[in-house]
Amino acid sequence: MMLRSCSSQTILPRFFLFKNNISKYRIKAANMSSLVSKRSIVCIRNEFKHTKHLCISNSYMVKRSNSSEASKSVYEHILSSKPIHFAQSVLEYGHTITGLPWWASIAVTTVALRALLTLPLAIYYQKIQVRIENLHPEILHNARVMFQQRFASQATQEKWNEAKMKKVITKMMKNSAKQIYVRDNCHPAKASIMILTQIPLWISVSLSLRNMTGAISSNFYLDPNCVVPTLSDGGTLWFTNLVLPDPLYILPLAVGLLNLINIELQTLNVREGSKFPKLVTNMLRGLSIIIIPIAAYMPSAITLYWMTSASYSVAQNLFLKLPKVRLALNLVPKSTMNDGQIKNIRTLIKDKYSTSKTNKVK
Repeated sequence: MMLRSCSSQTILPRFFLFKNNISKYRIKAANMSSLVSKRSIVCIRNEFKHTKHLCISNSYMVKRSNSSEASKSVYEHILSSKPIHFAQSVLEYGHTITGLPWWASIAVTTVALRALLTLPLAIYYQKIQVRIENLHPEILHNARVMFQQRFASQATQEKWNEAKMKKVITKMMKNSAKQIYVRDNCHPAKASIMILTQIPLWISVSLSLRNMTGAISSNFYLDPNCVVPTLSDGGTLWFTNLVLPDPLYILPLAVGLLNLINIELQTLNVREGSKFPKLVTNMLRGLSIIIIPIAAYMPSAITLYWMTSASYSVAQNLFLKLPKVRLALNLVPKSTMNDGQIKNIRTLIKDKYSTSKTNKVK
């Protein structure tokens, strides 16, 4: 009994000591795990901040391109549409076929597209304008006949003034013009087909170059498969990098100046009549000035395309105003054919600005 009691007295304290040691080890292990987890969380946070600062645009781009549930705006839907991808494929195909650097292939592809699409429509537009000008005497004669038949006696009885008579005659001219335009199939609305083709072409190529350069990728959707890295060294002269804006602002200034020249060339043969054409011309002049700071913000590839397109428009207008070309394409009105002399560009410019100066003096 004594031996058992002694053995029990020695075993019990050892058991309690062992139990206390186990609890201490558990507390230490828990503290160590909490420290490790805290340090790992801090390291992960620091690493995430560092990578987020370096690759925020790429992570955004990948997230937007891979997520099918991400809501896109109208502009982003247009950027990923089929016409924009088709325009990019045309630019890339022109680059591979010609073997030229990117700046030259963009210019050559632009001229080819404008020559194939807009030149025939420009000739069609000029022919409609010639038909309308040839019908102008007939429209004026019909309006006068209608005025004499309907309002001549009323005008003499009520003693209409010149302004009221002119207002009634212009109304008669509009009604007569509608009937004659339908009869000869030369409604002025048909001439708008050139604008309806040229504007979508300009927008499609501009947005495709935006996707290829990756411009404004931090604010809008960008497909990483559309980016062309070789554009970064595909420039020339002072704009060697087509992804960056023009550092000397020469291309943006050229875009604005060429657009102004193009507007002035288009208004050489326009008759001075209502105020609406003057308002449209002044709005286009203002837009050609506003586009200069916009072009200064865009990549050089887009600005180069705008400058090439504007240069082609100026060359096309000058070409279609040559007397020999107008005779060959039958773009000469009957009034000038009866005079026996087709005005060249110099005489058109002199006539326009000399008459504008005389009107200002008056």
